[in-house]
Amino acid sequence: MLLTILNSTGLQTGVVLATSAFIFIQYKIRRRDEIKNAAELVLTEIEGAERKVKEVKKRLADNVLESDVSVITTNSWEKYRHMLSRFLDRDEWDSIEDFYSRALLLDDTVKYNNQMFRNDVEQIRINKQRAVADFAIDTVNSISDTTNREEVAEIFSAKVQVYDTLYMSKQGEMTYAPSKIVEDAKKYISNMPKLINSSITTKLKAVAHKGRL
Repeated sequence: MLLTILNSTGLQTGVVLATSAFIFIQYKIRRRDEIKNAAELVLTEIEGAERKVKEVKKRLADNVLESDVSVITTNSWEKYRHMLSRFLDRDEWDSIEDFYSRALLLDDTVKYNNQMFRNDVEQIRINKQRAVADFAIDTVNSISDTTNREEVAEIFSAKVQVYDTLYMSKQGEMTYAPSKIVEDAKKYISNMPKLINSSITTKLKAVAHKGRL
């Protein structure tokens, strides 16, 4: 009798249905947790980015673009937006897209500014090395057989000192001046959407808490 029950089609069907239901429930729970995590990461990134933007804006008022600024570090929105799209309307979606686009442009501007500054520093170093080498050759070629080591060193040092005084005093005029970069950064920030305390962050907070609205 027991064997008959265990081999019955109805019981096998029930087991299959129960197993399928369990797998489906596990999938829904895992999916809900993934959505909650995605909303939390995007929300945290937006809040952090807006704080950094405020700091950058204060410095840009004095035409200063800090070299260590990074508004968007991981771009969680690009990674998880497919999970969050159904919770946002078209205007909210566009606002987040615009926010991230401008923040990333700002980050690229900072990177470009830093690279140009490093290029200037490197070129100054190269120019100094080349000049010092030329002074060394010129000094050797100009001394007489009776000149002692101390005199050679003094002649060489005097030439290097004159070079430093003349060349380095002009670096303020010749080095890279990031006026356009600063203006670009101001442009990206001035029209950046404000997302904190908007319907966007309200929805993201709800999704991060419940996995749904």
